[in-house]
Amino acid sequence: MAALTLMLRPIPGGWAVYLSNGRELARYHGLGARWRALRYVAGA
Repeated sequence: MAALTLMLRPIPGGWAVYLSNGRELARYHGLGARWRALRYVAGA
């Protein structure tokens, strides 16, 4: 199994969490979206 990393990417109106292979794990919109995405990554 290949090692994967988590990445944050801006999307229109928010932020998304992706794996390094391109699969999207979570999407956050609105105020605090970046903070919630960072919390998701920190908890992984």
